[in-house]
Amino acid sequence: MEGPEIGGTAPSAMPVRDAAAATDVRPLRDQEGAAVRQALEACRYNVTRCASLLGISKPALYAKIKRYRIVLERPL
Repeated sequence: MEGPEIGGTAPSAMPVRDAAAATDVRPLRDQEGAAVRQALEACRYNVTRCASLLGISKPALYAKIKRYRIVLERPL
């Protein structure tokens, strides 16, 4: 049985992307805020249902609502 080669170079785990291709990457803060807004809209601003959908507690959801300055409005 042969073992792994010692002292060799490891293959790259991920190919390197050029800077132009990386423009579609957004900070996690932006992605989380958008996800919270989308979930609130999907739940028609029902905070209890939205927290359950996101898998977080109501206080955690209220903290995110405050952090991302989301206005809780019920649609007509």
